[in-house]
Amino acid sequence: MTARELADRVRKERQPAWERSDPTQSVVWTQKLNPDDEAAVHRAVDAAGFVGVEREERIRQVSALLVGQVTALDDSQPADGGD
Repeated sequence: MTARELADRVRKERQPAWERSDPTQSVVWTQKLNPDDEAAVHRAVDAAGFVGVEREERIRQVSALLVGQVTALDDSQPADGGD
């Protein structure tokens, strides 16, 4: 399973919680997931069967993808450039 597939899986799992308590600003400012989101990443990576060094690397990859997705979806970021 790819890191992107795992990130999508975690995003779907966490979506109801994110709708109740939007983590966007916290993630954008810290560039880190909150503890509940990190736990979801760990569960997804473990369920995919990764162990040892591969597990740690996949956790980093999936977390980075999720942070990137949340940041990209945040519409409060200023636009660069422009007319």
